Amino acid sequence: MRYRYLFVVGMILAGLILSACGADAAAENTAVSEVESAPVEEDNTKESAPPESDSAETEDSVEIEAVRVRVQSNSLAPLALFDGETYSGFAIDLASEIVARVYGSQTPIGFVPITSQERFSALADGQIAMLVRNLVHTGARESEALFSGAYLLSGNGFLVFNNSGISSIADLDGKNIAIPSFMEGSLEELANVYAISLNSVVADNIENAILAIEYGDAEATFHDWVALAGSLNNSIHTLLLDDSNFSPIAVALPLGSEELRDEVDAALAELIADGTWQNLFTSWFGIDVPWNMDEMFGYPAGN
Repeated sequence: MRYRYLFVVGMILAGLILSACGADAAAENTAVSEVESAPVEEDNTKESAPPESDSAETEDSVEIEAVRVRVQSNSLAPLALFDGETYSGFAIDLASEIVARVYGSQTPIGFVPITSQERFSALADGQIAMLVRNLVHTGARESEALFSGAYLLSGNGFLVFNNSGISSIADLDGKNIAIPSFMEGSLEELANVYAISLNSVVADNIENAILAIEYGDAEATFHDWVALAGSLNNSIHTLLLDDSNFSPIAVALPLGSEELRDEVDAALAELIADGTWQNLFTSWFGIDVPWNMDEMFGYPAGN
């Protein structure tokens, strides 16, 4: 499928932390065309003005505007990292692969940050063709967008030190858990699921929650595992995942664009089948895939 004028929005997950473990994977990214960066927190952002983009010829000589891949409005390692106008990360590489397989390998890409508030309105008014970011597919969101098959599964996790003696969630019973204030309810629910007692050490944000285990104020930090992966150092940390409640992260597309959705699904299925997805995941996350890969793509939407 070829659109004469295209806009694609790309990802990033909630704005989190730290350096990516696989910076080498970003070296092959498609060249970025005129980008505007807005390195701000997701819920406290100023909306960034759409950048202008250059026209270019695709490999089949169809003239199209540079495909705009919109990403997080702030860095979320290892999904998306910003360094001036240089973009890298798992989501960036994945979006580049999708664009190349759907629109042609010579299609230019312009990565543009987008806030949570803009994501669905940009799809609805035709500014963009896809949203590839840290967006969970839920049933409630199906009235605002079409969704591809899942390309990641989001879920709760704990970051602990390798020498802590903690090797499972059950081992956390009675322990102090550092947690951003907005995650307290999720921690209580998880404690009930595992029938254990967890003591909350509330922090202002994820960065301070991670510092709490560094300073000895807590034995573990609790958050979405994707957010914690940005701080993971395999030489000193272990990441424990709650596999009882995963949620699918997917590409969002405009309502009514079923043909494009099918092409994106085909591209994702090909990326998974030929090993490209696995190579990107290993390079950027540095851990074993914590779910059954045969189930990921068709994972059901949450509430």
